[in-house]
Amino acid sequence: MKGATLIHYNDQEPFELTLSRLAFSHKPLYTAVLLGGGTLIFGDSYLPAVRKAAERNLPLFSLGTGVRDPTFWQPQDPADYTLFSRRQTEWISVLKEFRRITVRGPRSADCLEHLGLTRPEIVGDPGLLISRDIDTNRPKTGVIGISLHNANDRRYGRSRVTYEALQQFIPIARKLDLRFRLLALAPDDEQTLCEFAAGCDIAIEPPVPLYRNIDQGLESLESCDVIIGERLHAVVAALALCVPSICLAYQPKAIDFMESMGLQDYCIENCDLTASLLLEKYMQIDSTLDKLRREIADKAEHYRKKQLQILREITNIACS
Repeated sequence: MKGATLIHYNDQEPFELTLSRLAFSHKPLYTAVLLGGGTLIFGDSYLPAVRKAAERNLPLFSLGTGVRDPTFWQPQDPADYTLFSRRQTEWISVLKEFRRITVRGPRSADCLEHLGLTRPEIVGDPGLLISRDIDTNRPKTGVIGISLHNANDRRYGRSRVTYEALQQFIPIARKLDLRFRLLALAPDDEQTLCEFAAGCDIAIEPPVPLYRNIDQGLESLESCDVIIGERLHAVVAALALCVPSICLAYQPKAIDFMESMGLQDYCIENCDLTASLLLEKYMQIDSTLDKLRREIADKAEHYRKKQLQILREITNIACS
């Protein structure tokens, strides 16, 4: 990426909002736009910025971007549905201006193809670009990582169902001499995990704040044999490090990603979660751990090569 300048647009931070407005001024600060990771397509936050870029005829690309499943997010109120439908139409219009569209997984690709776009290429999640020297034959540690996300938006099932199933699973797993590590990807996760731990019959150490130190956070993830993850980015980071994961899908985006990795058998909608099902999935992983690690490593590397090629293309355009 030498010679290129990346400007991050984040709708939640005032500084980045100001920077974005400056970037789309008469003298733009950049010459190409990359819509990156996250379930952004059909959402409302990034549409204005992408639309402005299209109006300025800036080259547009997407890299492993997720698509919101319209059937899941469709509002029930007629007034809200009108707005939802109009936003979807606007997204399709602006996506037709993209030079290259790549998406996170097959469900994202299916959705855009169904709505009339050429089927986009699947390149996995950009979080797979995390790169470390990984030993797929490393010894077992007997540690299971747990990442929970108490999302306030729409979800398949209630958080309480997830908590209760995990709390029932933990004493069963302890009889197998397994230990647990609570993994917080963001400050809000710490409170969620502490509340979860308080309801367990067995004491668990306080959450590890992965977000405070990236290197230490990755080491904490990598030292787990398996991750049980509700927060999608915990699962993405774990798989980037070849740590098999049981994904607790609270929204379609998790299923989309796990299907992209060929790991849909280890993805459970959280409304269907039970302690016995968790034990079954864990035992499946444990019985073929080294083989599964190698398969994950091969798939992640396949997507990394695709993503890096796209980034090189964008850099050549931005610097030309």
